[in-house]
Amino acid sequence: MTQVEWTQHSGDWVHYVFQVNGSEYTGESPLGAMASPAVGQSIPIVYLPSNPHINTLANGEEADWLQSLIRALRLVQVLEVPLGVLAVGYLRYLGKRYVRGK
Repeated sequence: MTQVEWTQHSGDWVHYVFQVNGSEYTGESPLGAMASPAVGQSIPIVYLPSNPHINTLANGEEADWLQSLIRALRLVQVLEVPLGVLAVGYLRYLGKRYVRGK
């Protein structure tokens, strides 16, 4: 079973938890960077060495947070992962905040 989980932890960090074929990989980024991105601001993306599909989406380098969002959505399409309503809602929330510039 493959699962992607996006959770908020301690009010300050967003944690990414990817489970691929029974192996779990995690990453994290400041919630402030996700919710209020500045032009050119970067956050880390998790690197998953065991899955070639994910390697092409998250290569371990820092990337613009909006690119991270787009890559996460592509990751869901590539892996055909059913995300929970909360995770999908959170991704949409981040996208709307970026478009509105708030």
